[in-house]
Amino acid sequence: MFYLIIFLILFALALTDMLVQNKTCTRVLVVLSAIILICIAGLRLETGGDWDGYWDLFYSFPSLKNLLVHPSCIELQDVEELFVLLCAIVKSLGGNIQHVYFIMALINITLISHSLVKYTKYPVLGLLCYYGILYFTNEMIYMRQATAVAICFLAIRYIDSRQIVRYMSLVLLACLIHRVSLLMIPLYFFLNRRFPTWVYLTVVGVGALLMLFNITWMQNIFLTVTNWLGDNYAISRSEERFSRNAET
Repeated sequence: MFYLIIFLILFALALTDMLVQNKTCTRVLVVLSAIILICIAGLRLETGGDWDGYWDLFYSFPSLKNLLVHPSCIELQDVEELFVLLCAIVKSLGGNIQHVYFIMALINITLISHSLVKYTKYPVLGLLCYYGILYFTNEMIYMRQATAVAICFLAIRYIDSRQIVRYMSLVLLACLIHRVSLLMIPLYFFLNRRFPTWVYLTVVGVGALLMLFNITWMQNIFLTVTNWLGDNYAISRSEERFSRNAET
């Protein structure tokens, strides 16, 4: 019921944005929608399939003091360096995984909102569609992935202006949060080509259907690619939790 209420509120804001079509109104509605999403995702408690995994990871990471004394230990962790550093900083300030969730939600939703205002006619509708899938059907998981996507989304503007250094810098920054962002590197060389609108709609539509209907063979391809990129910690930790549950 809670998710339904939030969805209806965001739907009403998106509909208002489409009907009014005023730049000032759009900015206000985008900010309001972003605040709602940040509060939901950033203040969640024991919600989502990734909660236990990130809770365990957070307390297994070294403190900021240990990282400063032994910086090489950051490479021994199962997760990307920038995420480990963020957790270490939060831990040194007396925070917990809840604060990490809030910071990550603040970053990715702010960046996505900024990009949607620039690229779309109806940015509130864009927020509803994008986060509607992530939050209302997947219970706000994909915390690191969403942040990496937001940074890569920001980088896309430099494809059109052919600023390869800025593009690659942002993509590499995203890779420090989630390694799958490496797949964005070759896109710079052909994403600037013009395709018919139906091609873009088909790609987006097929991608949404594959996610919504939980296609098994697509999951296998994704897990294989992420394993190549060294992102197999989620699988191993899920197996560990399953083993512990089976033993008990």
